[in-house]
Amino acid sequence: MFSLEVLDGRFKLTYKKPDRRLIELVGIIAIFILVCLFLKLSWRKWCDPQIDYGRELYIPWQMSMGARWLKDVDDLYGPLSRFIDAGLFRFFGLGVMVLAWANIIIYLGILTLIYILFKRAWGLMAAICCSFVFVSIFSFSQLTIISNYNFITPYSQQVTHGFGIVLLLLYITPSWSYHQSYKRAFSIGFVAGLSAVIKPEFILASGFILIVAIAYGYKFRGLPDFKEVALVSFGLILPTVSFCFYFSSYLSFKEACLAACHAWLNSLFIWKDELTAHLLNSFSGMDEPKAHLLSHLKAGGGALLMISLILCLAFLTSLIKDMVSRVILVFFTALVIIAISTKGIVWINVGQCLLVLLILYCIFIFYRAFTFSVSATTNAKLLEKSLLCILGLSLITRMVLNGRIYQYGFIQAAVVALVIVAVLIKELPIELKLDKSGLAFYRIGLGLLLICGLFSIVSQSKAMLDAKTLSIGKNRDMFYAYPKEISGDGEAVKYFTQNLEILPNDKTLVVVPEGVMINYLSRKKSPVPEEAFYTNKKAESFIATKLENALPDYIVLITRDLKEYGVTKFGAKGQSGEYIISMIQKYYSLTNSYGQDPLSGIGVGGSIYKRIKTDK
Repeated sequence: MFSLEVLDGRFKLTYKKPDRRLIELVGIIAIFILVCLFLKLSWRKWCDPQIDYGRELYIPWQMSMGARWLKDVDDLYGPLSRFIDAGLFRFFGLGVMVLAWANIIIYLGILTLIYILFKRAWGLMAAICCSFVFVSIFSFSQLTIISNYNFITPYSQQVTHGFGIVLLLLYITPSWSYHQSYKRAFSIGFVAGLSAVIKPEFILASGFILIVAIAYGYKFRGLPDFKEVALVSFGLILPTVSFCFYFSSYLSFKEACLAACHAWLNSLFIWKDELTAHLLNSFSGMDEPKAHLLSHLKAGGGALLMISLILCLAFLTSLIKDMVSRVILVFFTALVIIAISTKGIVWINVGQCLLVLLILYCIFIFYRAFTFSVSATTNAKLLEKSLLCILGLSLITRMVLNGRIYQYGFIQAAVVALVIVAVLIKELPIELKLDKSGLAFYRIGLGLLLICGLFSIVSQSKAMLDAKTLSIGKNRDMFYAYPKEISGDGEAVKYFTQNLEILPNDKTLVVVPEGVMINYLSRKKSPVPEEAFYTNKKAESFIATKLENALPDYIVLITRDLKEYGVTKFGAKGQSGEYIISMIQKYYSLTNSYGQDPLSGIGVGGSIYKRIKTDK
């Protein structure tokens, strides 16, 4: 902060370092304002009308009405989130906004933990900057035509819950590594155990966090004693065992054990389905590993080159003593950075460089942690950094050769990106011992680069969010989607919801191949546990038999692009949906249509079929 003083009858401008508490207060207020701005920008535009999020509403709705998990409703991941959301629906009533408000509260906890963790590891300014990046890019953005890739209405409720759990684990773990504590040992085990009933990537992350914590603990105080190990182990199994006993009230004990382990067991079973395996290989980049690896190495090399350029110019600034020359250098460097940022960098693809940069930093940080003898304070910092690195590595494994900040990147690439930002802002200039002028130049260059990147990504997200003008649903269920000029899915879901919600609520409905959002918005129960109806031939035959036995009152056949699953035309001979379409033709008659023929593969449309035969 600058102040004007009078010395010997002359005015003198002096600089006083501002109070850190004031900086932190201003930073926290700025972060809160940013959250409010992005919430306003994205308000009720978070969820997709057809894909994924209908499942996140339908399952807890049915469970709040008495449906039994994995008996009356099927699911992809663990049970904890479903029981939380069913409790919310039972207590507050139904509504997209009921879950949205709950997730906003959880999100604020997540943001707080991110701020605290990065402040402990890299300091105040890194924490503020990383919080800005997290809010701007990873929290509410719309970077693909499909929605749900945010923390308010995520493609899976387990994402928001699980991310909060692993961050809480990171928050409580370090003190246990330094000091023996039986209470902390149980707490760590229990929090890690919660991830076992959430989602696979959080189970993996929790396991690696515990390994790193034990490794550092061995360095600080030796291996944990038997009682600590027992308490950690008890905490780990407690959530799973509790669910197992609960599920045994309506399932056999074997089925109950399998249900309690569904969060990780199902992630193994789904690989047997060739459609899902095709999708997961594509998402991870393993469909074309060589090409993706080369693109990641190229992106990583480009990022290193850009950082090196800024550093070289920073060192050059240190050598230049003339202030005018320094100003000229800063000016032309700023022009170069802006030109490269706007013309040479495709910021939406910046995720391709993240894993390369993180691996390089992990080598550095773990080598320093376990090779050099350092102070207790430095050891504490190294542990905090190592835990965040291992969390980032664990989450990004699901896109190991297809790194991206969009789509699933909002959860799987977020920690990696924040670690890289923190290292560039705080650690790198300290390690390279830049002097004051060089440090000032480096911060200007890096800040300008980050601002250009944030501006590019936020602008793209804003344009996509602003385009969402079609309202779907009523009252607490109302949300916005794209009009048919951009994407016809929202109009189709709205049309079928309006036509079906006027029917008696005891009528049953199945939407094929995917569209359980229509079930939820029209308040029509499905008589079968499944919510999606595209799978391999063996599983489809089983589902078709279920449908034939249940014979719902109505079936909606709606357009759904399944090319990412390897299905070019749903219902065609030899492709997914063949058996189900045959069953529909046998027992149902067409009563209403919208848009294009959903089986034509052209445009968007759908049909309502009413049951005409009850004999099988």
